[in-house]
Amino acid sequence: MDNKSNIVLGTLLPGAELLEDNSKNPVWKAPVKTTDSKTEFVYLKLLKPRRLFAEAICAIIGRKIGLPIPEPILVKVPAHLMVELVGEESVDSSIFIGFGSKDADYPSLNRVLNVEDNELIWEKLRAHTKSLEAAIFDEWIANSDRHWGNLLYDGGDEFIFIDHDLALPEQAESNQPISKNLLFNFISEELDELSKVRIVKKVREELCDNYSTVDIKKCVEICYGPSLLDQDDIDSIVAFLIERIGFLNEIIRKKLNPEQGELFQCAI
Repeated sequence: MDNKSNIVLGTLLPGAELLEDNSKNPVWKAPVKTTDSKTEFVYLKLLKPRRLFAEAICAIIGRKIGLPIPEPILVKVPAHLMVELVGEESVDSSIFIGFGSKDADYPSLNRVLNVEDNELIWEKLRAHTKSLEAAIFDEWIANSDRHWGNLLYDGGDEFIFIDHDLALPEQAESNQPISKNLLFNFISEELDELSKVRIVKKVREELCDNYSTVDIKKCVEICYGPSLLDQDDIDSIVAFLIERIGFLNEIIRKKLNPEQGELFQCAI
């Protein structure tokens, strides 16, 4: 669990390099000077306010519940460096703070699958202790954007989960499943009935309880939420996250649909 009091703040320095292999959103590897005068290299994205807030608060919450998510940094981008990044004609006045991720040097699963033993990697991902928890987290934050390009792999046994900027969409309803949960579908596609029931029980008795201990409003403070997004939007997101915990067990149960759930629950 990350107990740091506030998200790290920094200012972009000259020397950012655009990563050409990112297909969805431009990402730069960029030097940043933090408020404690350290120079860090981060993976930098430029996002509109709601997506920036979603990325920041999801990183904070995810790390608090023990998920392998890189440490986030909010990066002030000076006007002259913004022009260098995107060109003068593409400068967006609503974007002046970028989102940086530390320690995200591993390649994406998409890249690794082109050159490695795919079946072995799939087995490791399915067996990884945090894969199920990350899938349930995606469901909690209504993140339908999980794909193999935003799941990093260290080449051994570890996976890192990135890119939550499309989570917490405005149209999300707290009692409804997300349209696509790639990681959850991958994990659950070969489960027997007993395993399904055990997952439902884990969600009900462990994960939802864990989520309930997270002080969402404090997480808003930690990521300087009022500096990123209008208060009405923040209040709506906080309410969604709190309300959705109460629906998660039923959402997951319906997705898994264990045929003999009640009978198995008596035995576990």
